[in-house]
Amino acid sequence: MKLRIASILLLAYAPLGAGWNARPAGVPQAQDDAAGTAQVQSEQVRLLEALLPAAQREAWQALASDEERRAFAERFWRSLDPTPGTPANELRRIFERRARLAAELFADERRPWYETDRARVLVTYGLPDEQELRAGPAATDGDRVVWRYRSAGRTIEFALEEGSARLLEAPALGLDAFRRSALPELRLMLGGAAAVRATSTADAGAAAAKAEDVGPAAEVAPEVRVWMQMVFGGRMRDEIGLRHRLSFFPAREGTYTILSFEVDKEKLSFEGPADATAQQAGAAEEAEAGAGAQQAGAAEEAVTGAGAQQAGAAEEAVTGAGAQQEGAGAAPSPRAHLRLFGAWLQGEAGHETTVHRFDLPFEVAVDDGDERASALRSVVVTLLPGRYRLAWGVYDEGSALATTRDEVVEVPDFASAGELRLSSIVLAEPPHAQDPTPIGVDRVYRGMRLGGMLMDDDLDRLFDRDAIVEVVVMVAGWSQDPNAPGHPRLEVEYRIVQGERGIARLPAQTLDFFVMGQQIPLAQVRRLEPGQEYAIEVRVRDLAADREVVGRAPFRLAPAAAPQPQSSDR
Repeated sequence: MKLRIASILLLAYAPLGAGWNARPAGVPQAQDDAAGTAQVQSEQVRLLEALLPAAQREAWQALASDEERRAFAERFWRSLDPTPGTPANELRRIFERRARLAAELFADERRPWYETDRARVLVTYGLPDEQELRAGPAATDGDRVVWRYRSAGRTIEFALEEGSARLLEAPALGLDAFRRSALPELRLMLGGAAAVRATSTADAGAAAAKAEDVGPAAEVAPEVRVWMQMVFGGRMRDEIGLRHRLSFFPAREGTYTILSFEVDKEKLSFEGPADATAQQAGAAEEAEAGAGAQQAGAAEEAVTGAGAQQAGAAEEAVTGAGAQQEGAGAAPSPRAHLRLFGAWLQGEAGHETTVHRFDLPFEVAVDDGDERASALRSVVVTLLPGRYRLAWGVYDEGSALATTRDEVVEVPDFASAGELRLSSIVLAEPPHAQDPTPIGVDRVYRGMRLGGMLMDDDLDRLFDRDAIVEVVVMVAGWSQDPNAPGHPRLEVEYRIVQGERGIARLPAQTLDFFVMGQQIPLAQVRRLEPGQEYAIEVRVRDLAADREVVGRAPFRLAPAAAPQPQSSDR
């Protein structure tokens, strides 16, 4: 049975601030502060003009040499140091980190990166929480990039012009805006200064309390403290069973990355009535919505090339990240309240840039998943290809138990010229929940969020003998069919294998689209044996360029149920 999935619309938002003209691969690492060249330092200094108050801007513009500008910058940052007498100037470090990232992202614009509008906004406000790409007619400024800052309640739009992005409506750039945007990171740096560096000249907390326009260091949340202990102190915790998988898919602006995980329920702290029925718990779980109530009506999503806009009523809006909605008169099921926390980091140790940070609540019900573990949860983010450090974990608010994970991740590049590539292969059991709401980086989804669908791609990939397995995969790097411009011409073949031994094969299909789905009823494959391990192999041949790529996704068949003893009447 062939299923053409034209509704997988990836990446409505790119949370790391990837530019329209950002390099698809090979983006250089941020340069070390101490080893930065004079040219880089001079370029960073030139960004200061965006922050200067009007009274100082006139003096700045009168400076004639880079040496004078550097001296001005030293005096400027010295006056803003929130911890005078300590080796570090935290506000300056925040500015320079943002400047290095801006240099990497916007180096391809027609103007020098430090003169671009996006660099000026980035150093003032930091990375946006969300980036949306909008296509529009030339009469309305053409294509646009929209940056959203949720905590500041600010939306900033850029018009995309050839080789550049122009700010449509100037936001309030300047020192006050920079200070406000840097305050959360500054307080985290100062509140955790003892874990980051030893200082004998001043107490960081006291210095923060005295800092002008900064105020006292904010109390660090428990999950943030666990994260800081891991990242800065190397202290790992492993108190809750936690399994995960990373999946990668091609997107318009980088690589769509999904972190899927399951949590063991044995040590979780559940709260609520203990006599709720499984039926009531299931109804409550179905009503979870991280962004609010279910939405009905036309839902518009950004298309990555796989299809057109998708409209329709949302059958489910299950995210597990927000308030719970219970059915009328239904007793709530006991639930554990947890937080998923962490960050994607990039750069050399000690000088890492936070590409994307998350701290998201979610809940697990007693009847969620199976007896051992919760159902699958996932979070999404879009990253530029390259090497990252993913430092993350799960914290149980009731028991104060936590588990942390720290690993190096190579995010693949699906935009490599001349290379045919497959995305991660999803194995899921239909039916799938529909969610036409825009993809959000601030949600924990129940299931794997892929375009407009929530799919249950179980981490164990353990299927019953009579299960229907739906295979979902995307192809990148294909060549256009000369007879159908804008479309590929792909020959696709699916096999079930055990090691190198073929078990079953589906007839090859020739397709003109690159997002593919195939349902495989396992009951019809007679050579499968319960309790054994297999893999589904996907072979794709690009007929327009005579290239081929093969991918595999392992799965297991559940053991046969033990026969029930027959009772005899006496």
